[in-house]
Amino acid sequence: MVNMHTKAAFAILLFCLHTVTASAEEPKIGFVNPVDLLDKAPQTMAAKEKVEREFKERDNELVEKQKDLRREEERLKRDGSTMSDEARKKLEVDISRIRRELKRDLDDFREDFSLARNREMSKLQQQINEAIVKLAKDEKFDLIVGDSVVYASERIDITEQVLKVLREEFKESAGQ
Repeated sequence: MVNMHTKAAFAILLFCLHTVTASAEEPKIGFVNPVDLLDKAPQTMAAKEKVEREFKERDNELVEKQKDLRREEERLKRDGSTMSDEARKKLEVDISRIRRELKRDLDDFREDFSLARNREMSKLQQQINEAIVKLAKDEKFDLIVGDSVVYASERIDITEQVLKVLREEFKESAGQ
């Protein structure tokens, strides 16, 4: 049977081992503010500009169609009372058709634009995650947290460091 002194000595030994290992190396923890990363990363602006360039021509076409519709509506308003019934009805049908086409084109444009923006934001999120992992490995972090953090002191906030990595990667990729 184990006596009381052996149990006490064993408990003290476990406590000492735990204390020594716990104090030997504190875990290195970092916090990243994802909103700041998205707001300040140069890749964000580049992604937005890419999507805008991609859709610029379609946007201009839609603006022209809207102007055409307004011109036809103004023409109906201005000349409708002096037009023949047949000409007025034809213009009303044309205006209705232009409205339907414009609505369909606008809906398609918004959906395509949203898909393209989401695609680029997904790529950006992947780049940000890779930059965070790279920094974590380079700086030997044990844990980096982001979303759903109630409080993080500035001492562990590494957002600026991650932004630095993103900026360097952006400069390197811009040179290619």
